[in-house]
Amino acid sequence: MKLFFTSIAFLLSFASINAMAESDRGRIGFDRLDCYHGQYCGTQLFWRTRSEKAVLTVQRTTANGRRMREMLVACGRDDSRYIDWLVKGNYYVFRLYEGRCPSTYPSRHELGRMLDRMQINLSRYDDRNDRRDRRDRRGPRK
Repeated sequence: MKLFFTSIAFLLSFASINAMAESDRGRIGFDRLDCYHGQYCGTQLFWRTRSEKAVLTVQRTTANGRRMREMLVACGRDDSRYIDWLVKGNYYVFRLYEGRCPSTYPSRHELGRMLDRMQINLSRYDDRNDRRDRRDRRGPRK
């Protein structure tokens, strides 16, 4: 009976180590979101992967729900890039793939295995934050 529980514990620990290694193959992240007066926002994207070749793509969903084609953002193993073309009111899904660099509009068969994904949701971004920032720079109201 003791051998049974020991072997179960071993298998569970092996499964957790394998799951951890699987999730460590690639990561996407971003720094704080900088939204400017007007409609654009920017952020610093960064990604890391154990793979020799990596591809970062983005798919945008507009405010009216229209899903755009997945587009190439960058290629490279470990890198970062500042993007300043995020539009308020839209929803973005960034995906990190393992594989060689495809065309500007990659098809699913050109992309390798997906390593990670990340979302930036600007569909509910509130411009009142921008107005509050401007008022604070002018000083207190009289």
